[in-house]
Amino acid sequence: MRLSFLGMVQQVPDLINSTTFPLPEGLDHETLDPMLLAECAELEILYPEPVILGAVIKAWATSRGPAWERMMAALDAEYSPIENYDRSETWTDTRNLADNHTGQTATQSTGQTAGSGSDTETVAGFNETGFTNKGKHEVSSAESTNSNVSASTSVADTHTGTVSRTSRTHGNIGVTTAQAMVEAEVSLRRMDIYQIIINEFRQRFCLLIY
Repeated sequence: MRLSFLGMVQQVPDLINSTTFPLPEGLDHETLDPMLLAECAELEILYPEPVILGAVIKAWATSRGPAWERMMAALDAEYSPIENYDRSETWTDTRNLADNHTGQTATQSTGQTAGSGSDTETVAGFNETGFTNKGKHEVSSAESTNSNVSASTSVADTHTGTVSRTSRTHGNIGVTTAQAMVEAEVSLRRMDIYQIIINEFRQRFCLLIY
């Protein structure tokens, strides 16, 4: 008995839905189902028994889910289509930085004081025409010396510092020409994740007999 995929869906309307055919987050059956029917409607289905077909489709879609997610991430990745080399490096250096501050001031001050002298007092009598010395006073001062000297000082400070650096090298290393990479990019963009899933479904569940 020959049963097409379209005929199976008409017999079991809920054969393909989010429960029986789980998709990665971000994809939906509103987009997938019309495309799937358009490409597989007239192809003979491999399992004509609905219960068996539904169970196999669910197991297959569940097992392929992680791979489809990775494909989606690759197709959505940001990159330059004309560059084939991109390397980034990040490293961190931790250093101990020592700052030595040394100050030295030597100041010496010396003071010296010394002095001596005499004082003589003279007087004259009432009936005398000349003066006579009444007394003599001598004054002298002792010598004194003052000396002050300042000391030197030295201070050392140690600091720990972290330096982070990032390097990125990218471009075309010449293995492939820019024109060839553009052609590959155009070819890749002809395929989307829905088309990838449909192609896998057709290969797995349809007899490719036209």
